[in-house]
Amino acid sequence: MFFAGCLTPNLVLPRVDSKILPHNDSEKKYCNVCHVGNTQKVYVNTSELCIRCHPMGVNDHPLGVKLSGEIKTWLPLEMDREVACHTCHDQHNKTQQKAMLRTDFNHLCKECHNK
Repeated sequence: MFFAGCLTPNLVLPRVDSKILPHNDSEKKYCNVCHVGNTQKVYVNTSELCIRCHPMGVNDHPLGVKLSGEIKTWLPLEMDREVACHTCHDQHNKTQQKAMLRTDFNHLCKECHNK
């Protein structure tokens, strides 16, 4: 499990103006804020990338929790089956849900927590 203090040291990522919302980048001008060149590859672990602009607070869901058992295929995890920011949040904001969630809050939580 990791929190905001575990960012990869010495990694220099492209800067982003706080007025730019790269998540809603239909013109694809700001893809390089997260992506390497014109690829789908991101600079670092997905959650580390998110925390760079979105600091975590004390009430945030822990990251890096390794899941076992049945996992819903529509909820993406890191390669090692760990919960990441993009497990619950749609980083490209296609859903247009509040807080960029993949679906409504109650439905989303029940996918993993006591149905």
